[in-house]
Amino acid sequence: MSCVYAFRVMVGLAVALSAVGGASETRAQATGKDEGGAGRTESLASLARTVGTGPQAPITILMAPAVQRELKLTDAQKTKVFSLSVSAMQKQRDHFQTLFLGGGGEGAMNHPQGMLAARDGMRRENDQAISQILEEKQKERFNQIVLRTEGPLAVARPDIAAKLGLKDTQRQYVQSIMTQMQQNQFLLFARMRQGAALGQVGPGQIAQLRDMMEKVRDGAVQQLSKVIDAKQKNAFNKMLGEPFDLAKLDPGASPEPEAVPGTSADAASKPAQDPATSASEASDKDAPTDEPAAKSSSRSARKKARPKAKTSQ
Repeated sequence: MSCVYAFRVMVGLAVALSAVGGASETRAQATGKDEGGAGRTESLASLARTVGTGPQAPITILMAPAVQRELKLTDAQKTKVFSLSVSAMQKQRDHFQTLFLGGGGEGAMNHPQGMLAARDGMRRENDQAISQILEEKQKERFNQIVLRTEGPLAVARPDIAAKLGLKDTQRQYVQSIMTQMQQNQFLLFARMRQGAALGQVGPGQIAQLRDMMEKVRDGAVQQLSKVIDAKQKNAFNKMLGEPFDLAKLDPGASPEPEAVPGTSADAASKPAQDPATSASEASDKDAPTDEPAAKSSSRSARKKARPKAKTSQ
């Protein structure tokens, strides 16, 4: 299942941060009560933000303690990131609740590209704010981690496509694959939204929808892995930097203690497989080189652990 990170710091901010988590159960635990239909409505709004993209927004990734440790953020930086996250997630939650859950939701369903454009605009705004918080070396490493979470879906980004030197025909294929993925995800979401309007959606069904949407995303990853050639895959792998265990972004991951040699904590701290593996292993047979980033979710990292492919670091 997509690991949409929930960062719970204090009960008083649980409502604002529940947009990060995307699960009403998490919010109920933080507040100590069952939010029922309201919580499920908020869960759907949070899930809507992942339509047509990777499972996590950069600001969500930056909130993860493991990422903050990796970047060696100062206390002042952590405070700024926290403030940005609260304001950004509240703004996004309100926006998507209005689009999908207000007025019958027909506007967003009939004009999904407009919704995606609005969401991308918010991401650009947040990215600019993040760039003002992080130092140059921190930004470089953070961008590598974000790429790992996005996996091959990142080739749809104009900046990544340009760095990889995608040809016009490749860009067209990528756009076609992404459009089909978005349409399929919107269709799944629309069906769930209709059920929610009738009060027929429970937490288990929302989890099922999340899995179905991820399967659609994984299918797009398989297709995108076939579009880029061996040279481009190698270039993409180099952009990933040093390995980073994406399982650490999982909301169920325990805080890392200082590792003691020979203990389970020490074993858990070892890097997970490079995300340049599983997607291309199954789909790309024409390139005996390093594979591009695999499925971006930690669910794949946990459930589909495979021998690590050699990559160019």
